[in-house]
Amino acid sequence: MDHATSEGRVQGRRSRRRRLAAGTAATGAVALAAALAAPGLAGAAINYAVAANLTTAGPTVFSSAATDQPVANLTLSETVAGGIPTGYVCLVPSMGGFASNGATQTPSVTGTNGIAVGNVSITASGALSFDVTASSTAAPGSITMANLFATTGSTSGRASVTVTDGLGSACASSGGNTLSSTPGAWGVETFTQDTYGQSAIDTTAEEYSSQFSCAGTTGTVQHTAVLASVSQPLEALSAAPLAGALHAGLLVTEPGSIDPAVSAALRADGVTTVYVVGDTSAISPSVVQALGATQATQCENGTQATTGGNIKVVGPIGGATVDATAAAIDTQANTVAPFASVQPAINLTNVGPSTYNDTTGNTSTAGQAAAAGKTAVLVMNADFQDSMTASGMLYAEHLPIVLTPGASLGSSAQSELQNLGITQVIVLGGQLAVQPPVVSQLIAQGMTVVRLAGQDGTDTAGMIARFEDAQGAGAGLAWTPKNPGWALLAQGASPQDALGAAAISGNSTESIFLTKAPTVGLGSYTPTVLGAAGSATGLGDSAHPAPISHLQVLGGPLAVPQAQITAALQALAGGAS
Repeated sequence: MDHATSEGRVQGRRSRRRRLAAGTAATGAVALAAALAAPGLAGAAINYAVAANLTTAGPTVFSSAATDQPVANLTLSETVAGGIPTGYVCLVPSMGGFASNGATQTPSVTGTNGIAVGNVSITASGALSFDVTASSTAAPGSITMANLFATTGSTSGRASVTVTDGLGSACASSGGNTLSSTPGAWGVETFTQDTYGQSAIDTTAEEYSSQFSCAGTTGTVQHTAVLASVSQPLEALSAAPLAGALHAGLLVTEPGSIDPAVSAALRADGVTTVYVVGDTSAISPSVVQALGATQATQCENGTQATTGGNIKVVGPIGGATVDATAAAIDTQANTVAPFASVQPAINLTNVGPSTYNDTTGNTSTAGQAAAAGKTAVLVMNADFQDSMTASGMLYAEHLPIVLTPGASLGSSAQSELQNLGITQVIVLGGQLAVQPPVVSQLIAQGMTVVRLAGQDGTDTAGMIARFEDAQGAGAGLAWTPKNPGWALLAQGASPQDALGAAAISGNSTESIFLTKAPTVGLGSYTPTVLGAAGSATGLGDSAHPAPISHLQVLGGPLAVPQAQITAALQALAGGAS
């Protein structure tokens, strides 16, 4: 959510969608062609490479299909003297084109070690051309192209640059030697999105509507929602398995009233059934009664229409503590769709103590090839970050979430694990969250334990993402992205912006990455995992590449500032370069 209402950005319940472009790395000069010695059109060896000088790059985030956007300097660096022959050089980007206004946006091209250039121009098609009038002789030189601007184009991805040298005129159609850089000159990330409202309630309603709107439906469609208290974020996050069983999304409201954003979502999105989670202190009986008296709507060929009846209310589903409420929610989920029927067999035989754990928290020697319905997730009952980043896998894989005190296995957790017949437990968080005695108790009772844990919540989010995307047999969940190239980014200092992320993450199998507090940055760990996610294989493997190049941002500019988005996109693009 965005916590400042004075900016007046949100009127009603409009979803914000920003089209952003990623630069190519955070620091340093990144080689776009590590070793370019392929023969050119004339069959000659190419004795230079092209690189993007990112230390003097312009803004690294700009709009899709934007014009006159500053981009990084480009450098042609010789490996031998005379490597760049005399004649015209032509640079053609793979998307969009270079731009010049004849004044402030005129490119500057300079050579070193005897290389002389002239006749710099931008062609009508957006290529950059210049004439090399003298080559280096005594030592290898370089040519640097600065003050570059581009029209980005609308194609998603990262631009490569094709360089042709030795031409008789500006970008002549034949002759010369040609090389193509690997992608990295700049990038365009289309449909990078912000989903947010003025409050956590508004933001969660936006998240619900992004998945369960009437728009685009055909025939008659009736949606279901799970309603939790905004004052009990752990209970709301614990509703992910129930929402997954119902193929529903989450809405939150104040304990004593139905928020207008909730009413609007129920009406606009064709909701006929609401499951209420939390005890009477979380959601008051008056709210339950008011829901049951609310006229229901359904989706009919893309729009909402009344059903002639009222909303069906199930619940409240809760207990005296957050642990008991989570257990009651899992029991309801198991009734709706038995875990043994909908949870896949989860093989974690190749997950060892340090596979997704860089803490000293204890685990079993390895996981097991658990039967369907026999795996659960265990989280400390005061830890919202790990529950939040794992909400997508709870939703998609139908994993019950069990809450416990950190120091010892709680009685509610003990009973739930036994009642569900759990044989394998995925512990979230390190030894300061779920402490060693808890794991020892689980192992002593015959369960195997794997731990997904990092040095902080952002690091654990990265471990969870690696686990979700791991493709090897027995190594993880082997998620196949339904929207290739996408992931979610939310702030880690508060759960308010990602309470409804379970359906978005679970329906699309998109991992959730976290920033630190809005004024702090990404933290020490998120850039590293984003760099890996943006690489050619992503967090999968070479046989199942799934690189990330797009981020859907949950929360407004005060929750996830533009600087953090820019840094995240730079980290992704740095992994790809």
